[in-house]
Amino acid sequence: MQKEENNLQHTQVPNEMGHANLDPKDQYIYVIIKSYQNAQTQKCFPSLQEIASKAKTSIPTIRESIKRLVDANYISIERIGRKNYYSFSEYKKFEPISPDFISNPNLSFTTKSYLVATQQYMYKDIENLGKLSISNVNLSKEINMPESTIRKCNAELVSKDY
Repeated sequence: MQKEENNLQHTQVPNEMGHANLDPKDQYIYVIIKSYQNAQTQKCFPSLQEIASKAKTSIPTIRESIKRLVDANYISIERIGRKNYYSFSEYKKFEPISPDFISNPNLSFTTKSYLVATQQYMYKDIENLGKLSISNVNLSKEINMPESTIRKCNAELVSKDY
């Protein structure tokens, strides 16, 4: 099992991953995997079990997301022995995701996925709160998430005082 560094740096997620037909859960899995990245080698090797545990989802869901991320050229995998070593494609525009957010036990997998996907569409208001300037209909098209799921995620965020 890979030891997670005490490196509390933000994890970068590329903008416009939804345009590559990746849905929010794929983007969140990308964030989870990338949070293990070693700054010196630019690679990481978390097990599927570690990723599933951190994301609070199943290993089949992880495998499906990884396949889509590889197909979209956001990550590549090198198999060495019994380990998968993940490396990440270059990108210019990104959103930072905090380690506190990744480890927050109060939000569901779906809502965390939704927030990762919507970061690029948010701005801060006068009270320093994140706001969206795009309708749910348009956001649904941009991030590949059903509008009904967006409404459920928003309801969860409101009910938990986010």
